[in-house]
Amino acid sequence: MAYENINVMKLRNALNNLDSIMVNKRDLSKTEGNLNATNWSENSRVMIKNALVEMEDIYEKIKDYIGNCKMATNYIEEYKKLDNENKQYQKRIERIKDEINSASEDKDTSNLEDKVFNYDNNIAANNLKKKNLKEKINSLIG
Repeated sequence: MAYENINVMKLRNALNNLDSIMVNKRDLSKTEGNLNATNWSENSRVMIKNALVEMEDIYEKIKDYIGNCKMATNYIEEYKKLDNENKQYQKRIERIKDEINSASEDKDTSNLEDKVFNYDNNIAANNLKKKNLKEKINSLIG
């Protein structure tokens, strides 16, 4: 999945809107209680109560998954920040390499070469962090 393209704010809003379904779960419990107070046939009540229990289980699974998705959005946001950092490092590296290539032969460019080396190391470290974040995201919503 291309996490770089995810609009985290819109995803968070959508997940927060899904929280409202848990209100419906409470209504299911109320309905089950109301059914017990009726004189309706036992078979009908049992069928409806069983269906309500199944729906409550589904709501619980959805609630858990929404929680996982919310946690994943935090990781996706962090992933995107690291990706943007890498892009900035890459731009700096390109500028420095241009400067090194255009320098006269007698100019000492070791300082610039050290910067490129450090930026490359930062990119590698960020890529490792991104890999770990991908694994966390996949473990939550994979």
